[in-house]
Amino acid sequence: MVERNARMDRAMPSASQGRCHETAAAPAEPCRVELDRGPGRRIRWWLRTGALLTILGVLRLARTARVRWEPVCLLAGAVIAGTGFALPAGGGLFMLGLLVLIVTLVKGIAAQQRRRDPAR
Repeated sequence: MVERNARMDRAMPSASQGRCHETAAAPAEPCRVELDRGPGRRIRWWLRTGALLTILGVLRLARTARVRWEPVCLLAGAVIAGTGFALPAGGGLFMLGLLVLIVTLVKGIAAQQRRRDPAR
């Protein structure tokens, strides 16, 4: 009998898993079941983690862009344009990516011209 009870205890979930265990001390009180909040907590955890990683990535990108702005802007424009091309309703992103690419290339060409001919 003791062995069977030990097996039953292992098989029964604890109170935190949504089962109510009544005690002899309070038989008249209603049983309160704690509900597991399910996937909501996991989704919020993923959103917070994703936001944190995004902020860290943007800060690192900004630090790198101060030193090497041309390759960073070219890469950012290519990523934005590629995302806009891949998404079905990403026409605005595609145009923004092209705009970033064009502005970066024009500023890079102008900077090269100034380095070659400083008298102008």
